[in-house]
Order: sequence, then C-alpha cells, then structure tokens
Amino acid sequence: MPPQSCSPSPPSPPGATESSSVSDIVTPSQKDLLSSKVEIYPGTGVLVEKLAWTYALNSHSATGFVRHLVTAVFPPEILLVSNLRGGKRGGGDARLPLDKHKLDAIYSATLERWPGTQISSIGTTINGKITELGQKSR
Repeated sequence: MPPQSCSPSPPSPPGATESSSVSDIVTPSQKDLLSSKVEIYPGTGVLVEKLAWTYALNSHSATGFVRHLVTAVFPPEILLVSNLRGGKRGGGDARLPLDKHKLDAIYSATLERWPGTQISSIGTTINGKITELGQKSR
C-alpha cells in the first residue's frame, strides 16, 4: 500500500479560491443567524430588528409587548402623523391610518404571545404610544 500524504489543511470546498477563508464561507443556516431582522408573525413578512424583537419578547405584559412592536414596526415620522384608524383626533388635524397589514401582524403576534388579550386594549395601547411620542416631540 503506498504511503498517503498528509495535507496540513482541509480540502477546499468546490469553487473556493485560495484566498477564501473559513469566515468567507457562509451556509444557509449561518445566513439566518447573521440576519438582523425577525418576522413578528409567520407568513406576514413584517420584519423588525432582532434587538427590538428581543425587547418585545422580554416584556412583562401585553401592553409592553405592543408598545415595543409599534415603535419597531413603524418609523417615528409615520407614527407622528398617524393614529390607529386615521381620521381627526379632537379638534386637531386629520391623521393618517397606520398600515393595516402591519397592524394585523402586531395584533396576531400579540394574541399569540399573550392569549386572552382584549383586541380593544391592543388598539388603545397603540394610540396611547402614538400620543406619548407626539407629546415628547413637541
């Protein structure tokens, strides 16, 4: 039996060049780990930053969960000119409605994480957070 040569480095994957390193090779499962976004409810396509999602998941109540998600899903410039369903607020200017698809994702994620939450309380929490942001921006 002929002696086998011992190679100091492992064989390169097909298509790899000499300059590639282990850190350059990313498998699909590693890509998922490196992604900075998380879908808040399966199938909705509504994404938030992983850190924001972690904060929401660590909330001790449905209210805290919703408050974190609203600010993660919608940028502040949208929240400042909107309310839940749109329309006038008191004697002020008319507000734009928030995106229904994104709202549905927030409602679904909340009800999955906090079963038994009243749907009306989710909407009240969203409008409350928007009001708070508006007061802080003045």
